[in-house]
Amino acid sequence: EYTDGTFKTPKKRTDAEQHLEILGPFIWAEVGDMLNIVFRNNATRPYSIHAHGVLEKNHRDSKTAMPGEIVIYQWDVPERSGPGPNDSACLSWIYYSTVDRVKDLYSGLVGPLKVCRKGTLDSNGRRKGVSKEFALLFLVFDENQSWYLEENVKIYIQGDWNRSQQQDEEFMESNKMHAINGKVYA
Repeated sequence: EYTDGTFKTPKKRTDAEQHLEILGPFIWAEVGDMLNIVFRNNATRPYSIHAHGVLEKNHRDSKTAMPGEIVIYQWDVPERSGPGPNDSACLSWIYYSTVDRVKDLYSGLVGPLKVCRKGTLDSNGRRKGVSKEFALLFLVFDENQSWYLEENVKIYIQGDWNRSQQQDEEFMESNKMHAINGKVYA
């Protein structure tokens, strides 16, 4: 998330957002909203953004953002994606890249989407009457499936290394990170 449309200055996370760690920023919506997601791909490979709980305009033409490209996604938030009569005021969904769902997810391209009843959010798009909101993703991040495995091997492994060693059972297991929001706890 950035401070403006130049995409030069990342928005600093507040204390209340620090727990998100590897997750992208919260996206908040109320039933009936139309969201315009401005997605700039600052990575070195193609990515996209897709969400559960929304209807994508022109989803058949859903575009992949090439490196350096900006794509605007339009999402309608239908009634069926919001809370039912016996639910709390907001429901949680996720958004993620779908270029390669497995590799993209294990590379950390995932974040929380909250869909709320009409009138639940204030003018800043935050929930009224709630001082803190948490999003927790419990996931075993399999870094063997990450787009960044090769890069990480080059940076962090000292000495001689070849691709065949990536099939080593101990190496593969060591790259499975049992995490909450990408943070490993012992």
